[in-house]
Amino acid sequence: MKKAFKIIGVLLFLFIVFIIGIFIFLETFDFNRFKPQIISASQKALGRPIDFAKIDLKFSLKRGIQLRLTDITVAEHPDFGEGNFLTIKEVNFSVSVNDLILKRQIRILGIECLSPRVIIIRLKNGNINAQAFGAVAQDARKALSSQEQKPRSEPVQPVALGLSAIFINHINIDNARLTYIDYSFKPKLALVFDQIMFKAKFSMAEGAITFNSLLSFPDKGVVEFSGNISDYLLKQNYSAKVRINNINLAKCVNQSAVPFKVKGLVSGELEIKGQGFDPSAILSKLNGSGLVEIKEGQLANVNVFKMVLDKLSFVPDLGATLEAGLPERYKENLRKKGTAINDFKVVMGLSNGSVLIQSINVDAEGFLFQGSGLINLDQSYSLDGSFVIPLDLSAKMVESVSEMEYLLDEAKQIRFPLKISGKGASISFLPDVRQIGLSAIKHKVRQKLGDVLGNDESSDSKQQLIEGVLGKIFR
Repeated sequence: MKKAFKIIGVLLFLFIVFIIGIFIFLETFDFNRFKPQIISASQKALGRPIDFAKIDLKFSLKRGIQLRLTDITVAEHPDFGEGNFLTIKEVNFSVSVNDLILKRQIRILGIECLSPRVIIIRLKNGNINAQAFGAVAQDARKALSSQEQKPRSEPVQPVALGLSAIFINHINIDNARLTYIDYSFKPKLALVFDQIMFKAKFSMAEGAITFNSLLSFPDKGVVEFSGNISDYLLKQNYSAKVRINNINLAKCVNQSAVPFKVKGLVSGELEIKGQGFDPSAILSKLNGSGLVEIKEGQLANVNVFKMVLDKLSFVPDLGATLEAGLPERYKENLRKKGTAINDFKVVMGLSNGSVLIQSINVDAEGFLFQGSGLINLDQSYSLDGSFVIPLDLSAKMVESVSEMEYLLDEAKQIRFPLKISGKGASISFLPDVRQIGLSAIKHKVRQKLGDVLGNDESSDSKQQLIEGVLGKIFR
């Protein structure tokens, strides 16, 4: 028995010495000696030139293996221009020793990232600089494609898509900048999200990853994500809930090359489902629904109210005529260079990358717009709805231009169908002239029938008779 205790004691002593030896080795060894080999292996994996200034590796029983890299750069692919795709001031990884030794898993206890700068570019042909990132991912996709072509009788083995069994507990990113440039828009669309803070926590059970994350901006804008990813190594099916609160459009969208400027605070809720994270196909497999709202909205350099009225060709120079005849306080609606939007709400659905606008309600200064429509993958859009002018302004417009009376609805508001369409930053407003003409004819017929019937009929029965006649004529 004493001999057994001695053996156990010796083994324990040797283990302690071994751990101390590893600790001393990691603390004193200069891993920067292997910098060329690390860079070479990384470049081969990513398919792009990379570099970093310094690497440190430390060890502790409590925090595990700690890896620190500084001044990391990942170059841009030559097809997308010069410069860097990604730069990071400093990144720290902590890897669990227990999981590595006992479970043979790589569990990253945490990733701390300082001042990352990433630029996402989408070309006119739809190619994105983040896709096909390295030869490993390309080979994995080919392997997956070949397996999908196998006969049903042959067993299909899962392909890991270049991913190892790596588990991450949390990620903290501080002072990030994300730039998105899309050349399929004309002029190009440029979104810049600066001074971003990102925090995310992950948990894993039975092959599914559950995540909760928070994205915050310096102007108090917040985006919250929560959801899960199932079969994350192969099919990558995901679902998520997204909550958006007070994202400032003026600060995140570069509108210097756009003829009109959009301002406002965006909020909303989205529920999405999809499969895979290949940037070239992610939108086509995205489905979901949601509500988006804009407060304190404004379109600078475009007066929507005046633009739409100028399209009503049945009254020549309608805008100028109204401006001359309206009371002073209403003339401001026509003279302003911009459009103030009091409220903007959209209820939408996502299907295979297209956005179905189930309802859109715009409450702007001088008008309301209610409609529905579609936004396609190529950024083209089309909305059909009703352009409505409030009661008090409608009355003054009819006093100023008698022909506007033809557009009055039952509530004595000017109302007519309007189509809004365009692509990217271009936009056009087109009133439905045929429907407007039909409304004018109905209005005139209604007046003539009223004169013929005179006052012999009661008001209700007279109205019913007139509407019945109109229904038979214009059915």
